[in-house]
Amino acid sequence: MFTKLAGIFTIAAMTLGSVSNAARTRWYTTRSCDGGAALDYQNLGARSSLSLIISLFKDITGCNVCVDPALDWYAVLIEGVGSDQRISSHNQNSCTPRSQVGQFYGPACNTAGATAIRSMWIACPGQKLMNENTTFITLDDTKPSGIAINTNTDF
Repeated sequence: MFTKLAGIFTIAAMTLGSVSNAARTRWYTTRSCDGGAALDYQNLGARSSLSLIISLFKDITGCNVCVDPALDWYAVLIEGVGSDQRISSHNQNSCTPRSQVGQFYGPACNTAGATAIRSMWIACPGQKLMNENTTFITLDDTKPSGIAINTNTDF
């Protein structure tokens, strides 16, 4: 038993300095992700091998990152994320909920609309709207309370 544990800790020690795949954002001053980026953030939300091993016992996340560079940007290329990771673009600093102007999943080139992009939020994998555990509240004039709660999962 001790030999097996020693082997596990040896592997952990050998990979201690390595980093897992992490998000990367490239920021552009034009409304296109073609050409060279003016700004490049790498290893966003990266987790070391040690934190990956510890996460087997405790939830340690290396996501839910707000990337907030100075100035106005007109295109952002997001790479190194999974198709189940929600990305949102914001037209103000600090990724505030009221400043969200776009949302998508997975790697993509996000171009600005009428306003410049000021920050980008990269969520943890799996943070999609789940039909099974969602309650939608809508206004309903036919109910005495004026509210209808829809728990139907057939969307």
